[in-house]
Amino acid sequence: MPIQTQNPATGEVVKVFDELDDSTIASKIEIAQATFEHWRETPLSVRTQKMLKLVEVLKKNKETYDKLA
Repeated sequence: MPIQTQNPATGEVVKVFDELDDSTIASKIEIAQATFEHWRETPLSVRTQKMLKLVEVLKKNKETYDKLA
């Protein structure tokens, strides 16, 4: 059974996701855990620089992102 994301204000279906089987979910969780472990061990100064770069990108492209909503 597909899973839907719905806009609560309008009832509009925003996106429909296919249901995932147990092995696919387990694989995604393993990838997320490995990514988290890598990020957690990244020095704070590096994480801070990456987050500041993200802020720059978001600000630079905010009009594009506004149109996505």
